[in-house]
Amino acid sequence: MEYQFDWKGDGTVLSTWGAANRSNSWTSPGTYFPRVRGRCTLHPSIVSFWSPTLTVRILPPPPAVDNLPFGFSDIPVPSATLSGVIQVGGWALDDVRVTKVELRSDMSFWPYIGDLYYTCGTRPDIRVTYPNYPNNDCAGWGYMWLTNSMSATNDPQTGQPLEGTTHQFYLRVYDSAGQYADIGHRNITITNNTSQTPFGAMDVPSAGEIVSGPINVMGWALAKGKRRVTQALVRVDGVSLGQVNYGLNWPALAQVFPVSIYPYSENAAYAYSLDTTQFTNGQHALDVVAIDELENLSGIGSRYIYIQN
Repeated sequence: MEYQFDWKGDGTVLSTWGAANRSNSWTSPGTYFPRVRGRCTLHPSIVSFWSPTLTVRILPPPPAVDNLPFGFSDIPVPSATLSGVIQVGGWALDDVRVTKVELRSDMSFWPYIGDLYYTCGTRPDIRVTYPNYPNNDCAGWGYMWLTNSMSATNDPQTGQPLEGTTHQFYLRVYDSAGQYADIGHRNITITNNTSQTPFGAMDVPSAGEIVSGPINVMGWALAKGKRRVTQALVRVDGVSLGQVNYGLNWPALAQVFPVSIYPYSENAAYAYSLDTTQFTNGQHALDVVAIDELENLSGIGSRYIYIQN
């Protein structure tokens, strides 16, 4: 066997065929996706598919003074009343590197909500506006926030449910030096009890995951008012690909969403086999839409994935 390396992941910088152990130097800061393939030395026309890619980030030299990270929270908008799965998104940059973005609240008993994930290529406007900042091609950050459990929680200080109350939520951006800046303060009211739309989540694949070949799309969906979800559709770039296999058994879900309130919670998981070879390489938007028996519908999971076949 002999091997060839694609050092950028796009076919523009290829090594010669040779040994499996090779080295490469990237001279310019940026994000690279190296991959490798093999062929038979006796029959060179027999060539394997490209391997899944690795992600390599080349950072510029650190500045003399490490400044605080900065950014902006685009969604949700201020003073919003929301329910179900809420999309949280914005952008963040640092003069060295942003390492983490957290969604946080002003509630002393629930200060941390979750970590946002970064996406590359989704914010060309930020790359143009801040051309000299490292990782400016990966400045977009996002999070799918399932708020239903918050509505079912009581404030331990007042004993009152959080449903219908207004609290301040914001993003905390960390850099590689451990410094952080709080941005995007929003007063948000959560009202799940009055919402009639289905809700749920997509658990697989993860946000920003690099995928190839056939992959599983997996998660769960529930309906309100003791109704059932009748169908859930997978979409790529807004185009429906068909129905998922819905109704799979997942008893652990009923521990969070009791059968007395959600009669179908023990069998609310879904799965779908997605053939990524039917799409071009690069970034694609993947989401699932759930529909209940009264034809109420809601998006229950969305994310960007990166196809590399």
